[in-house]
Amino acid sequence: MMSAAETTRQFGGAFAVMLAFAACAAAAEQRTVPSIDSAPASEDQAETSPQPILASIAFAPQAVELNQTGKHGLAAVVAHLSNDPEARIGIVAYDGSDGAQMSARRISLGRALSVRSFLIEHGVESQRLIVKALGKPQQDGAADRVDILWPLR
Repeated sequence: MMSAAETTRQFGGAFAVMLAFAACAAAAEQRTVPSIDSAPASEDQAETSPQPILASIAFAPQAVELNQTGKHGLAAVVAHLSNDPEARIGIVAYDGSDGAQMSARRISLGRALSVRSFLIEHGVESQRLIVKALGKPQQDGAADRVDILWPLR
């Protein structure tokens, strides 16, 4: 039978990696990450799952800044959310550019964050906002937009 020191010398590196992996796995199971309720397993399903759209905010191609029309639409969303202070909403952003999917995701993330920032600046708590940047849309509708989904299921 090997002593503890011999075991550590022989299997120390592998054992340390295994312990670190187990600790990370345990921590990941305990942490709750906000996501859109009943989120589908794939992005294709995310595009086709029927989710009520409270508002759809249009963006100019390649733009991530909100225009006046978008700000006006989001002000209506803020007013609607003030009636239900516990409700969470989904912010789902798209980009219709002809570029690569990674570029489309970057632009859609910028749009989602612009919408999120506007809502937070106008009194909506950040923990009520779930952001998803999907890049290129796979469904009908304007390609350059952010949809506000409410209520989340």
